[in-house]
Amino acid sequence: MTLQPPDTAPKDQAILGDFGYPWLQLATWNECDQKWAVASMEINMVGGQYNDPYWVTEQENEKDLLGWRPFPQKTTTTQQTTTKQP
Repeated sequence: MTLQPPDTAPKDQAILGDFGYPWLQLATWNECDQKWAVASMEINMVGGQYNDPYWVTEQENEKDLLGWRPFPQKTTTTQQTTTKQP
């Protein structure tokens, strides 16, 4: 997978960023903190099993972005019309 150089990452839209994990992470620039706001999944153990996943927002320094890809845009599909039978 080819990633774009970190210094070309847009700061006005969501991206998929490489921050050193084995997977890309959803990220967006936080202008107030001057850091990347990154969505990370965590999971709790309930009843002796890891079965309670949830999302948290972490922050990464600008220099920690190793590369990026555009976040995929939602595609529009042709809506099919169905006729209800009486």
